Amino acid sequence: TVAEVFKLQNQMRAEGGKSTAVGKYQFLQRTLQEQAQKLGIDQANTKFTPELQDRLALSLMKEKGLDDFLTGSLPKEQFADRLASVWAAFPDASGKSRYEGIAGNKAGIGRDRFLKYLDQIQQQYKLDPKQPGATDIQKQGIQEGSTATNKNTGQRLIYRNGQWEPMQ
Repeated sequence: TVAEVFKLQNQMRAEGGKSTAVGKYQFLQRTLQEQAQKLGIDQANTKFTPELQDRLALSLMKEKGLDDFLTGSLPKEQFADRLASVWAAFPDASGKSRYEGIAGNKAGIGRDRFLKYLDQIQQQYKLDPKQPGATDIQKQGIQEGSTATNKNTGQRLIYRNGQWEPMQ
């Protein structure tokens, strides 16, 4: 349960551990507590499943501006920096983790690659806003010059230079 995870994190801290990070998103204790409270999770009875971890991470990303990023009102560089303030594996504008050297942390991806992934997520959202960030375009194998239709608007799009653009 979530309560058991908090107990484990308390134990990690009591034993002098360098970090309280747990789960597939490496939630620190304070972050996990804040998100669990925000979502109204019954800590004693809710299991710390991969699905719950996804919900917690999505809530945290929304807190950092996911919706504004997806719709284009928050620049990707600012969104990237906001994510880097939460997750040590993401680089900030310097190209390094904000937590570089703390408990062995370092960026797990280069800044350019990180920004490119964010571009892909945003472009996928433009294609299907009901599935924000759900599909990794690279895994789909989308080729330069591919075409698609936005299901919501009917607009025809073409894939050029790593992004979807309206066809003219």
